[in-house]
Amino acid sequence: MPARVSPKALLAANWKMNPVNAGDALDLIKGVMPAATSNPDIVEVAVFPPYPWLLGIAEVLEGTTVKLGAQDCFWEMSGAYTGEVSPAMLTGWCQWVIIGHSERRAYLGETDDMVARKTAAALANDLSVIMCVGELDEHYVAGQSGEVVAAQVKAGLANCSADDSARLVIAYEPIWAIGTGLTPTAGDVAEGRDLHVDETRRQQDLAQPVFGDVAFVARGPARPRDPHPAHLGRNDAAAGGRTRSLTSFFS
Repeated sequence: MPARVSPKALLAANWKMNPVNAGDALDLIKGVMPAATSNPDIVEVAVFPPYPWLLGIAEVLEGTTVKLGAQDCFWEMSGAYTGEVSPAMLTGWCQWVIIGHSERRAYLGETDDMVARKTAAALANDLSVIMCVGELDEHYVAGQSGEVVAAQVKAGLANCSADDSARLVIAYEPIWAIGTGLTPTAGDVAEGRDLHVDETRRQQDLAQPVFGDVAFVARGPARPRDPHPAHLGRNDAAAGGRTRSLTSFFS
């Protein structure tokens, strides 16, 4: 049976293209495990290492409450797709996958259609999905955030069904906040959440599948001043990339 998204707060740690060797990867996961497993009743922790380190880290996580995820997957199950990894290859030892991260959209030309196909394929293979949406700086400055984010949500849900909603998280990560030192305000996050809710409700109004259980998280760097997971509901969870700061969430 596919894993279902927990009603707990979600703390997702995307390691991006770090670290550069297997020994450091194992040291990193072992170093954060005491904190990552300290509050399983209030927060679900998932880590997203690079592909080469997934197997070794899966062995460390076995029997713990910490979930494992991949940073991307393709929409086909097999074939002549050099460099790609299919969701079927991840099923059974990964529980999560990130789809449509802003860096993949910005640097690799990932489109809304590609995100939709990947999301549907991952869900069909019993993976839970964090589907990322967010606007560029020019959209934010021009007051077009709502239009852009709503279009991304609509496109991303195009190939999904209502049965998928319990395993789908929409992560609002404004691209202007990635790697710039800028942090979305509480108002920005609330607006992103409202846009997600409005668009999923609009899908229902258009006689599309009902996505009432889709969760929302806000992406941001994990820093000591960020909210404690105990103060976050499922629809106000934290997703961050600075894994070494994980212990600060539990202090």
